[in-house]
Amino acid sequence: MLKGVTYNRFSSTMQREECIVAQIRFSHGYAKKNNIEIVKDYAV
Repeated sequence: MLKGVTYNRFSSTMQREECIVAQIRFSHGYAKKNNIEIVKDYAV
């Protein structure tokens, strides 16, 4: 199994915390479908 990390960021100062959560959820879904183990989530 491959290992990977996610890098999630706010696009603008107007975006809310939920946007980061949605990005992480999407990334984890992609990883699961492609047999990638997420070892760390980065959010900036």
